[in-house]
Amino acid sequence: MSNIYEIARIMSNRAALLSDMEEAAGMVCGFFHDKYLSRLRGVIDEHNRKIMERPPKEVGLISAFKAFTPPERHAALDKMIDAFLLAGTLSSIKGEYGERVKIESEKDASARKDNSVHNDGVYDMDDDCLKQRKQAAGGAQADKMVNLLILSELMSGKNKGNNEQGAY
Repeated sequence: MSNIYEIARIMSNRAALLSDMEEAAGMVCGFFHDKYLSRLRGVIDEHNRKIMERPPKEVGLISAFKAFTPPERHAALDKMIDAFLLAGTLSSIKGEYGERVKIESEKDASARKDNSVHNDGVYDMDDDCLKQRKQAAGGAQADKMVNLLILSELMSGKNKGNNEQGAY
């Protein structure tokens, strides 16, 4: 009986309950960060280093043009450079991701037997076909989620100032 009383007493203490909820939320956030966001940050940093080593030609052109512009315009030119670097990093990541998705989908397609075509050649819209269509739609959602996470990480990394000037 004392155990139930103790549990009820703890649960009726609003401050303790809120503290426990905050602790649980912190643990979930930490887990999500460690499992996904830190790994994503590593991928972003890797692609950003590649872009910084070989920046787009527009970055070189704008940088050269900067020497001939008044100092009050330099901030705007720096923003243009940042935009080209961001676009290059995104393009590099999307290219690698797209290649991997293509390879995986080709593996899946070759491993999958099409049970929807009967011996007489008649195509039947069966459960396997519907399942494949739903999986394809889910893949498009996953692509969107990856894009949003990458963009979010790129922008938060830039705003936090975690990296060197001009890098994401």
